[in-house]
Amino acid sequence: MPKSGPFTVRLNPRIESRITQIARETKRSKGAVLEELADEAERARRFPGIAFRGPNWSRRAWVLGTALDVWEIVQAFKDYGEKDSMLVFARSKIAEGYDVVVMGHRHQPTRKEVGNGIYINLGDWITHNTYAEFHGGQITLKYWNPAHQ
Repeated sequence: MPKSGPFTVRLNPRIESRITQIARETKRSKGAVLEELADEAERARRFPGIAFRGPNWSRRAWVLGTALDVWEIVQAFKDYGEKDSMLVFARSKIAEGYDVVVMGHRHQPTRKEVGNGIYINLGDWITHNTYAEFHGGQITLKYWNPAHQ
């Protein structure tokens, strides 16, 4: 975004001294420091519960009352949502006309009736010993038991 035209601001001596000190420490202009501080203050006001921490050259948003940075909360939400996204994907494929959607990766054996189709997640072979069997137009989620061999 292009910079706006210049304007004048009068700061009390204590704040101006602190901005001058930060500018010197970070080798930036007082205007750049003031702009960064104003941006942080505006975002903290717009998003109550969010604050900023870290050294001057690497400030990051965090959630007050926790030890978590905002990016950690976002990642946890994405990780949680990823599990459900497999079902969302299966629904979309069944809506396109597929009868069965078989997936893996989640490591949780699942078989669900979805609309006019079936969603299967194979689980895993190491913990659950699960696999799918397609026979006679039917798909079944099966559990292998080595004791019965």
